[in-house]
Amino acid sequence: MAAWRGGQIDRVAPVVDAKDVASLLQKAVENEVLDPSPAPEAAAAAADPGTFGGSPGRTGELQDELRVERLEDGQVRIARWIMRPNRGWQLQEAPVMLPAKRFTQALESAARRGVLASDSPAE
Repeated sequence: MAAWRGGQIDRVAPVVDAKDVASLLQKAVENEVLDPSPAPEAAAAAADPGTFGGSPGRTGELQDELRVERLEDGQVRIARWIMRPNRGWQLQEAPVMLPAKRFTQALESAARRGVLASDSPAE
């Protein structure tokens, strides 16, 4: 998953509309990138900006997280964060290249916390 500009990968964490995540996941299953699995129980209400679901890991000696974060206007950012000693968590402005399992974990966590919930009422 990456942001694209002018036919090339842009060195920023991708941002998508929360309402588009379900179709992206469906395409990933169809292309056999992700295993089909039951959808996680999603929160009924949309989370506040700044809320995230994550998949923790390690980068050498450093902790890292793949985060699916709620932004303003119903958008989510899929980004890697690294815990740097004496500096705290820092966003890595680059496309995320992690195993599909990490994306699945982060998206499931985000769904449970309302990060992927729509701002609009159900129709």
